[in-house]
Amino acid sequence: YFTRINTQIPEFLHDERNSELYLPLLTPQPYDYIPMEETIGEFELFNVSGWDKELDGKLQTAFPKYTFRSGTSVLMKILSRMEGKRKMLVFLENEYMCIAAVEGDKMLGANGFTFDNKNDFLYYLVAFAQVIYKDTNELYLYMGGNIEENSLLYPAVKKYFSEVRFVDPGSPITNRQLHRFCDLLLYEGE
Repeated sequence: YFTRINTQIPEFLHDERNSELYLPLLTPQPYDYIPMEETIGEFELFNVSGWDKELDGKLQTAFPKYTFRSGTSVLMKILSRMEGKRKMLVFLENEYMCIAAVEGDKMLGANGFTFDNKNDFLYYLVAFAQVIYKDTNELYLYMGGNIEENSLLYPAVKKYFSEVRFVDPGSPITNRQLHRFCDLLLYEGE
């Protein structure tokens, strides 16, 4: 299971009493979901995800003390540790990518895109970067997931970004590659 229904809200605007109001803005079927909130302290944000009600019930039965961490918040946490003031992290799955962008300690944006080919991928990546940063000079682009230097995408990306790096193999994102279609659940067993 992997939830792509989420949004980030600055801490100063977040109010737990209103968490149910976010879901209708995120999905046309809000009644199938419960809001799952998590803090992204590095950027003073809350991530609110639409979490499947039926799945939550089953997990509560099997693991009463589980903690949810969305793929988006995991990416942002990893991005906060990367070198550079202006940086983006792109995590690729088969035909889907998550992008998070920061400048210093401010999260500027995050989004996910489904793409069919190299041109779609490049369009979404470059357009996202240009909207967020206006000027992409001195921007560090980190890539992880389903991409390698010998892939068709890597040389194409190098044409548009001068500082392209792969996520360090020792990084926790490598573990996420093994679970790229699910969010992270932490269980505090007895």
